[in-house]
Amino acid sequence: MLEPSAEERADRNDAPSAITRRGKQLAAVVSIETLRDYREWEDREINRIINERMASPAAGIPARTSWGNTDTQ
Repeated sequence: MLEPSAEERADRNDAPSAITRRGKQLAAVVSIETLRDYREWEDREINRIINERMASPAAGIPARTSWGNTDTQ
């Protein structure tokens, strides 16, 4: 019996599967649903961090400084 491919394992088991070459991990295969869930979580976390920083009364770094713009006009 042939061993299932990484794609088949990810699709069937909904578990990540590593692709290796000569013993080194090169990539991971996950189901599309897992990828979507991760992207949604990432978007929520980014928005949470932005909202926390915008709500903070602490002084931040001026945009001109962070962009490296030295023009003050």
